[in-house]
Amino acid sequence: RWFPYAGGSGTPQAIAARATDDNAWRNRLLSLSTAGAKIVLVLVALAAGAAIGREGPSVHIGTALMFALSRLRILRFDRDVDGLILAGAGAGIASAFNTPLGGIVFVLEEMSRDHPFRAHSPTLVAVIGAGLASLVMLGKYAYFGVVHTTLPGNTVWLAVLLTAALGGVAGGLFARACTALQDVLPERVRDVLHRHPLQATAVCGLLLALLALASHGATMGTGYEVTRNLIDGNAAGTGLWYAPARLVATFLCVLIGIP
Repeated sequence: RWFPYAGGSGTPQAIAARATDDNAWRNRLLSLSTAGAKIVLVLVALAAGAAIGREGPSVHIGTALMFALSRLRILRFDRDVDGLILAGAGAGIASAFNTPLGGIVFVLEEMSRDHPFRAHSPTLVAVIGAGLASLVMLGKYAYFGVVHTTLPGNTVWLAVLLTAALGGVAGGLFARACTALQDVLPERVRDVLHRHPLQATAVCGLLLALLALASHGATMGTGYEVTRNLIDGNAAGTGLWYAPARLVATFLCVLIGIP
């Protein structure tokens, strides 16, 4: 009702804002009020145990801040609104993962699929600046810490290639399922979601809570702690059930539009 464009991850909003020349539409997608609401709502959702992450919201917030700069019309920023949108998106990724190079790759892969991308100073400065800012605030922060795991022998690379292929296919299917979720639902379910959003959200929240109880909290939050434990060789409490349980928890969050 009050912040209709704050829902979901935020990356689609950033992509849509770049794809249009309609400034009124951009203003709605990237307003500072939407960005502020996103910050508050993400924190509340994480505190409540929703199965969400902070990376997509970081993209949306970074893009909104840079778009706000373009509207100030200082230093001729308003001449390159597209460039500032790209810079904000890349800065959001760089700050979330503390990876400036990752921010640039994200701009190339995700934000520039349908538009040509030219490396220019605003994008590079924003991405590097965001990485430095996170370094100043969080110290020598690495997303998964320092990993000492090694792979002995040459044949193990076959397992690496197989894991990469399976991970890529599973990730692609997961992303496709998230974007097509509303379309494949029965019409009656979609009608209930549209006409009774609060009741539908309450039901999904109850299901999320039951999943969290059954998994001893493993399906709650960003999933960072569970992943870090797996990397460190501590797989306690994460059996074969974890991936499908996490999948269902994420679908529930996507379904009701939690930021």
